[in-house]
Amino acid sequence: MQVTDLITDEQTQGDVNVTFKSRFYPNDTEYTHGPYTPSDPTSVRFSGRQFRMRVEGAKLGPWRVGNMRVDALAGGRR
Repeated sequence: MQVTDLITDEQTQGDVNVTFKSRFYPNDTEYTHGPYTPSDPTSVRFSGRQFRMRVEGAKLGPWRVGNMRVDALAGGRR
């Protein structure tokens, strides 16, 4: 898949940083993308068959994460 955008919850913006890790095969090298500071939408641009997302607080104090979506297209590695 080719991930192009991260669409965040409106109350998450500015309170967190988002990092993605992707790989093409289960035992393949894992690539790190980010950290990104969410806006709406956030351009992230990476590809892989598997990915995971880590959300960390950007500042001290309470924060929350609601529903996040990614804009992904079917893609291939050639």
